[in-house]
Amino acid sequence: MRQFVITLVVFFVSFFYTNNLLGEDKKIIAVRTDSPPKIDGILDEDVWTQSNVASNFFMLNPGDGTPERNNQKTIVYILYDNTAIYVGAKMYDNEPRKIPCELGQRDDSHKNSDLFILSINPYNDGQQVFNFTVTAAGVQIDTKYVTGGHDDVNWNAVWDSEVVIGDDGWVVEMKIPYSELRFPEKKEQIWGINFLRSQKRINEEYTWNYINKSVGDYTQHYGELRGIVDIKPPTRLSFMPYISGYVDDYDESTNYSYNLGMDLKYGINESFTLDMTLIPDFGQSAYDEQVLNLSPFEVQYDEKRQFFTEGTEMFGKGNLFYSRRIGGVPTKYYDIANDTDLDNYEVLENPTKTPLINATKVSGRTQGELGIGVFNAVTNKTIAKVKNVGLEISEIDETVTEPLANYNVIVLDQRFNNNSSVTLINTNVLRDGDFRDANVTGLLYDISNKGNSYKLFGEIKYSQVYPKPDSLKQGAQIQFGLAKTKGKFRFEHATRLTTENYDNTDLGYMRYSNIWEIDTEFSYQIFEPIGNYNFYKFVFGIYHDRQYKSDHFIKTDFLLTGVATTKNNFSYGGNVRFSPYEKYDYYEPRVEGRYLIEPAYVNVGMWFSTDYGKKFAVDLYVSLSHTEIWNKNWIVINFTPRYRINDKLVVSAEINRFLVKNSVGWVNVLDNDDIIMGVRNQKNLISAFNTSYTFNNKMSIELKFRHYWADIEYSDYKKLTNN
Repeated sequence: MRQFVITLVVFFVSFFYTNNLLGEDKKIIAVRTDSPPKIDGILDEDVWTQSNVASNFFMLNPGDGTPERNNQKTIVYILYDNTAIYVGAKMYDNEPRKIPCELGQRDDSHKNSDLFILSINPYNDGQQVFNFTVTAAGVQIDTKYVTGGHDDVNWNAVWDSEVVIGDDGWVVEMKIPYSELRFPEKKEQIWGINFLRSQKRINEEYTWNYINKSVGDYTQHYGELRGIVDIKPPTRLSFMPYISGYVDDYDESTNYSYNLGMDLKYGINESFTLDMTLIPDFGQSAYDEQVLNLSPFEVQYDEKRQFFTEGTEMFGKGNLFYSRRIGGVPTKYYDIANDTDLDNYEVLENPTKTPLINATKVSGRTQGELGIGVFNAVTNKTIAKVKNVGLEISEIDETVTEPLANYNVIVLDQRFNNNSSVTLINTNVLRDGDFRDANVTGLLYDISNKGNSYKLFGEIKYSQVYPKPDSLKQGAQIQFGLAKTKGKFRFEHATRLTTENYDNTDLGYMRYSNIWEIDTEFSYQIFEPIGNYNFYKFVFGIYHDRQYKSDHFIKTDFLLTGVATTKNNFSYGGNVRFSPYEKYDYYEPRVEGRYLIEPAYVNVGMWFSTDYGKKFAVDLYVSLSHTEIWNKNWIVINFTPRYRINDKLVVSAEINRFLVKNSVGWVNVLDNDDIIMGVRNQKNLISAFNTSYTFNNKMSIELKFRHYWADIEYSDYKKLTNN
């Protein structure tokens, strides 16, 4: 106990008093111009000679701070006027004919092409930046990045850029209108800024302002852009009306349908934006990759609808907002699909999706670094129709599977010290009639010390669910964590407690309740090349779970993993995960208080990835697991080859094979409450093929095929014992 107290005291002293050991950040003064340059990729206008110059870049990867090569220098110019900022960058290269220039779709950064990135943080708060990227092939990539690795690749701005490859390197010119940025209304703007150059041929990256990879996040190591004065954000208003039509021909029956709607975006002021979609049609969204789900948990699908993916980083805090709930499967869909007596009834209609009437979101950040987000969506009533064929005169019964519903999210996110934040978020779902309502409130905090060497993080969440108007179910989820975030050796410890009645699934996603999770990880990594390695990292983790209400043991897992990248850009890794103890699974039986005892196991996984700069590249992953008592074995093999025929045409494939022998899983609960478990063998095969042809940096076509096959064979059935 004494040692624990001493350790805790040392931690808090270090946390609050560690000094910032970083060097001084760079500064550059933007120059106003009355004659904006033509965006053509040629720096031949005299106006560029008036600009101040950003130069002397430092290596980011694979080294740490090494100056640029003399024959591959980078020079950046910055100008501005009343409507936009202008950036011209000259990337010298002693072998310009060898500059990789693979074309790709917009926002596709995984191509074999050199890059130039302009990163702007208009609030200079070290936490969120706008990234504008141009490849040597002229392809635009724009993202919003938030501290912690959250990239919003669905954000699309309207900006201009052009690229020209010459005899001594390549040039990019960019025009970024103020309408695409959010910044405070001040006399002089002081923005965080950085520039990055990626050279694929030699696998090196350089930045203008030095980034100390061993401390904090990249966004906390930006230089300053000064000199932009007396600018005002323009009116930001855009709308997109649309019409869509569908023809559905099935079983000699043809149905026609159409839809009218509109999307609107309006800049309320310099910081806040209103987004609205009215009677939307998401028919253009990519398909979900369906799978056979035998687990007790629902499948969590990625959001594909643009309105719900763009500009939602604030609403996603605390994992309380799972946007697929809106317009998803009606609440009572499965009551109709599973419980209908097929001998006497015929299901005429049972919609799988709830129609969305409209959705609105307002988000932005004040000059005091307070982020405010408000989201609202309304879905229409959904009705299933069932015909009673057991009567002499057939009757059609209508059942409301989802009533008129209102979804709300409110977020207040206060940032401070360029590395910390405290967030209050509330989600609320109100359904018409006797359907359930829900309300969840969360308080989140992520606080780092001045030197970005230690971090405290956690959350307190409280849920209120009303299954019926006169009933209430309450629950809570509490988490506390601390981490060392500086240096080669790091650690992170988190404890999370979830009560048995905590439930955020009306507008969020969760798997477990009634659980106490204690996770600890230790890691070691390098930031400069050593020998033949550009990078390697090792992680050792211990994960212990118990039931919250009864304090019964669930599991203790141990994990050892390692990843490495060689100087020829070959990456590989492996992990061993095992438990020497039996696992008590309280979720597989699907009945509260019952559990399945699983024997100790060991899992070994290995993977490698070849250099994507080559014409042919391949990824391979193999995982093997074994349990001694059941003689349960399973193997997963994922093989993904990729071939670049030329800079326009790429083909790739994926083969995923999954085999399980002698696994035990839930089958059914009988009328006498007996729980039947089955011994089963499972085989899955996923085959996918993808080909894309890019005509130019603004036009491409892509063709995808996916085949999914699954086979389940039961060899025995057993009854779960009463205890």
